[in-house]
Amino acid sequence: MPNPYNYGFQYLGPLGGGSPAKAVRCRVVTNSPQALNVGDPVALRATGYVDLCIVNEANLFGIIVGIGPYFDGVRMTYGNNLPLATTYGAVVDRESTVWVVPAAGNLFSAMCDDAVTAVTRAAYLALIGTNVDHLVAAVPPLNHPRLDISGFTAVASMQWRIMDLSKDVTVDYAAVNVPLIVSGNEVATPPASPLAGI
Repeated sequence: MPNPYNYGFQYLGPLGGGSPAKAVRCRVVTNSPQALNVGDPVALRATGYVDLCIVNEANLFGIIVGIGPYFDGVRMTYGNNLPLATTYGAVVDRESTVWVVPAAGNLFSAMCDDAVTAVTRAAYLALIGTNVDHLVAAVPPLNHPRLDISGFTAVASMQWRIMDLSKDVTVDYAAVNVPLIVSGNEVATPPASPLAGI
């Protein structure tokens, strides 16, 4: 039986337990070439803005958990995604924002991209502790991020570390969309506090 498809990465909680992570408000560059959605991985750029984090990028920052207001050409508004090419120019009050849970120190659930690399529960168990990148297959407005398990490695130079299998007992390990629990591995270090002066 096929596994249900859940879009992107879902935040599960902090790696060591305890209180849920606080999302960080991040700015998105004007005229971004990609739409951004809840569940998408983002990279923190040297400019201070975030945008979609693609495969093999070493500066993974976190996962979008909310879309802040953005300028639709007339007014600031909210939506279920940040449309691509949203433009606000140099007007700071019109900056697009997203809310991001940092990948470092947190657990997320994400779907695998194939049903060939591992096809049994035992084969997936053997992947725990290995590292993988994610892939994006952008079909605007969606980016469809998934774990690329075909490139798994013990070398810690990949974006995600596989921490566990899904707690869902109905998972079909021979089918596509097997969910795994991962934590950020090769990440851009989040700020000590999302608020200046604290």
